[in-house]
Amino acid sequence: KKEEKNNLYEAFQDRVGEILTGSIHSINSRDLKITFEDVELFMPRTECVFNERYRKGDLIRTYVKDVAFRNQDVKIIVSRADSNFIKKLFELEVPEISDGVINIVRIARRPGLRTKVVLETLDNRVDPVGACVGQRGSRISAIVSELNKEKVDIVQMIEEPNMFITRLLGIKTEYQIDINEESSEVEIVIADNLYRDVMGYRNSNIELAEEISGYKIKVITESEFEKQNELLLVNVEEFKNKLSPELLETMKNNGFANAENIFAVEDADLLAVDGIDDEKLKFIRETLEKYYKD
Repeated sequence: KKEEKNNLYEAFQDRVGEILTGSIHSINSRDLKITFEDVELFMPRTECVFNERYRKGDLIRTYVKDVAFRNQDVKIIVSRADSNFIKKLFELEVPEISDGVINIVRIARRPGLRTKVVLETLDNRVDPVGACVGQRGSRISAIVSELNKEKVDIVQMIEEPNMFITRLLGIKTEYQIDINEESSEVEIVIADNLYRDVMGYRNSNIELAEEISGYKIKVITESEFEKQNELLLVNVEEFKNKLSPELLETMKNNGFANAENIFAVEDADLLAVDGIDDEKLKFIRETLEKYYKD
């Protein structure tokens, strides 16, 4: 008996990373039990995909994730939610990947919602995205079908961050992008009608793009951007009910004619203006902040 378990353990240790097709024979709140060649596989609920429906007797493909001895028994853990399940499907469907001509650089996934696969080619004559899509979409459609229509985005690796991030987000129209390399933050302005697509269902598109790129991405619509700029360009004359005429004139004469000018400088620059002291500086800052907050 012990020898049989050891043999089973060793046999399936060699199969970790494979995709196996078995039949569901038991379903409970903790896991699914799947029969594969008279061997029982376990798929914990954490390895299931939330929007897939499993029925007793169904044939199901799973990824062998782990094999372990538990309570003196061999437990073979399989998954459909693991990102490596996606990787293996691509290797099976795309010969250029299994042959090493195309390399999968990164996979980020929200099981059941969306997956992003980043590729690079080791042969410039081979288009990695085209190879994975296949003739008339045959290869990618086979993968998406296995994933119960989960959205799969294929992106070629590009070193230039501006273009890479916009490709990750799927933006093909005009856009404005500002990248801060030091803070790893990106602000991107897009057409209003693209906002929902760029964010994705349950924010899946933006979150996966952030995960892969390593940047925090802030998406702003054109109308929001214009509104922000309008606020920044508010003339200080609009504060004449709150600021004295003398103070307004002093500020304008020193180049602080609108809110944008004031927000853009340090306190020390404002204090250098004749007539502005600590008390007046605090008043100016608080007045502007309250205005924009309101």
